[in-house]
Amino acid sequence: MKLNRILFAASASLATMLIFSCGNHDHEEPWILSLSSGSVAGLSSSSSVRSSSSRVILYSSSEDENLSSSSDGGLVACGLYVACPSSSSSAEETSSSSSLAQCGGKLYIPPNQKCEGDVIMTECGIGWYDATNQSCGAHGVVMTKCGEDGWYNAANQQCGAGNVIETKCGSVYYDSLNTNLRCHNSVIETKCGINSWYDALNANLRCCRSGVVKAICGDGLISLDQFCFEGSGVDKCGTRKEEFDPDLYECGEGTESSWIYLKNGVSDGTNSYKAVLIGKQTWMAENLNYNVSGSFCLAQWEPNCDIYGRLYNWTTALTVCPNGWHIPSNAEWDELMEAVGGEEIAGIGLKATIRWNAIKSSYVGTDDYGFSALPGSHGEEANGNYFPQAGKDGYWWSADEYGTNTPFAYYLNMEANQDGMSRAYHNKALLFSVRCVKN
Repeated sequence: MKLNRILFAASASLATMLIFSCGNHDHEEPWILSLSSGSVAGLSSSSSVRSSSSRVILYSSSEDENLSSSSDGGLVACGLYVACPSSSSSAEETSSSSSLAQCGGKLYIPPNQKCEGDVIMTECGIGWYDATNQSCGAHGVVMTKCGEDGWYNAANQQCGAGNVIETKCGSVYYDSLNTNLRCHNSVIETKCGINSWYDALNANLRCCRSGVVKAICGDGLISLDQFCFEGSGVDKCGTRKEEFDPDLYECGEGTESSWIYLKNGVSDGTNSYKAVLIGKQTWMAENLNYNVSGSFCLAQWEPNCDIYGRLYNWTTALTVCPNGWHIPSNAEWDELMEAVGGEEIAGIGLKATIRWNAIKSSYVGTDDYGFSALPGSHGEEANGNYFPQAGKDGYWWSADEYGTNTPFAYYLNMEANQDGMSRAYHNKALLFSVRCVKN
C-alpha cells in the first residue's frame, strides 16, 4: 500500500472539492472528494472512499491538524494522507491492506490506534486519547478539552463550572489561575490582605479589615500565635502546636522558648527535676538520679550521676519514679516518638545539643522539645561493674517485659551517629537510665 500526502488550504466557511488520483496512468479514474468545514474538523478519524477499481483511505495527521486553525472565516490548512494500492497488486500487499480495521463504522490503523467501545483511540506517550475531545500534549500527556479553547490534564485537573480548569488540592479542586487562592499543605487557602492566607472554610477563622487573619475565641478574636483556652487567648510556645493549661505549664525563655515546662516540676524527695510537655505527655527533662541500693553512677564516679543520672537494673527501675510518675511502656515511648516526627528521626529532636560525640553535624541533636537526652551509656553489674565510655549512646528502660516471666525486658536506644530512636530487648540485669512520665 502506498501513502501519498496531500496538503490543501480551504476557507473554513466554504465547501471545498478535492480531486486526486492514486495512480500515475492517465486512464485511471480520478477521485473527487467534497469537504466542508465540518468534515475537515472530523478528519481526526479515518475517512474512506471507494470506486469500482480500487480502494482509497483518506485520513489526517494529528500533527498537521494543529498547523493552522481559524474560527473567523480564515484559511484552514490540513495535512492529509491518501493510502493507495500499488499499481501491481500482490498477496503481501493485500494482506497489508487488510490490516486496516473498523471501529464503529470508521477505519483505523493499528497498532498506533485501537478501538474501545466503538471509539477510535490514538496512542499518546504511554496512554491513549479520543481525538473527538482530547489531544496529545507535550511529553506524551493526554489533554482533555474544556470549553472552546481550554485543555486540561485529567490526572490532576478537571473542567469545572463555567468551563474553568481547576487543579487538585488534597481531595478537592480550585482555580489555580485565581491569584487570591493557593494550595498549601493540601488545603485551599484564601488571601487576606497582602501577605496573609487562611482556610476560608474554617468557621473559626476570620480575615479582618486590616488584612490580618484571626481566630474566634469566646466572644472575641485572638492572634494565630495564640490558642484558645477557656475563652481566652494563650500564647503558643514558639512554633509548637500543643495547647495547655496556663496555670500548669509555661513557655521557656530565650533558646528554650519552644519548650513547654511544667511550672512546678517534680521531686523524688531529694532531687528536683524539670519536666516538659511533648504532645499530650509530660516527661521528666532529665534522667532520674534517685539513689537506691543497686543503682550506679557511670564508671562508678559520683559526678557522672549529676550529669547523666543513675543507672538501674530493670527490676529496680520499676520502683524508683516519684509518686504520680512511672516508667513508660512501649506504647508510651511510641507515642513520644510519633509526637516528634517518628522513630526514624526522633533522636535528632530529643537529643541534647551537647555531650554527644557525633562524627557528622547532621547527627547533632536539636533538642526541640526540652527532652535533653544525654549519652549516659550503660553498665553490666555482673561483669565486674563494666561501664562503657559516655558520649556514644544512651539507653532507657521500658516497663514492658519481653515475653512472660523471662529474664528479658525492652529498652529504648539512641546512638550518637544515628538520627532515629530504636527499641530492642536485653537482660534485665543490665544497667540503663530511667526517664519517668507523668500519670
